[in-house]
Amino acid sequence: MVIKMLHQEQDKEDGAILDSDSESDLSDDNVDYVPQGQAEVAGDEEDSLEKLEDSSDKSSEEETQTQANRLSKKGSYWNEKPPTQGRARTHNILRRCPGPVSGSTIISPKDAWELFISDNIIEEVLRCTNLEGRRAAAAKGKEWRCLDKVEFMAFIGLTLLAGGDKSWDMALLFLDPLQNSMYKATMGFHRYEDIRRLIRFDDKRTRAVRLETDHMAAFRYVWDCFLANCKKVFVPSDCVTIDEQLVPFRG
Repeated sequence: MVIKMLHQEQDKEDGAILDSDSESDLSDDNVDYVPQGQAEVAGDEEDSLEKLEDSSDKSSEEETQTQANRLSKKGSYWNEKPPTQGRARTHNILRRCPGPVSGSTIISPKDAWELFISDNIIEEVLRCTNLEGRRAAAAKGKEWRCLDKVEFMAFIGLTLLAGGDKSWDMALLFLDPLQNSMYKATMGFHRYEDIRRLIRFDDKRTRAVRLETDHMAAFRYVWDCFLANCKKVFVPSDCVTIDEQLVPFRG
């Protein structure tokens, strides 16, 4: 009986040792062992991570390509989305109603002309043209007839009329009896040609000095006066288109 009990205790110890050994074998030797259910979950997670990495790589490549397409040759970046609308800056706020300034009455084209080509511009052109006319006439031993405002406006009118008739041969317009009689009734052909050849917008004697610092020296004063008149008589709106047009003309 005692021997039988000893055998049973020995079997229990052996079983305990075997159990511990089996557990140690599973924990120590098979380090990578994962239950079947957990292994499938881990595999799905790895696949999803790989797909995310691939998609992120593709999206980054597409974004890089899109940014390269939006970048211009001059370094400007064009965005598909408009900028966020914030508070307008002070210098961008319109404080006057767009259009002609209040108080300006325009009935005829001549009224519009006088708003932009003011008397100070005409006086400067007359002064410079008469200086050049006297110089050219003295070189040939002749006398220059002074050009006044009335005759100068007649010259401008005939030039505009010739442009409206789409004709560049002024001799034909003046001398042909079948042409508009307005030309020869206004002034003689030679007088018109003298004004056309000698018209000036600055003093030619001082132009060389002014050209050293200003490439528009031959037209600077008249140009500045014209820009001042544009700002004074007309208020642009917030939508302004600046463009150029090539007009066919031989003259």
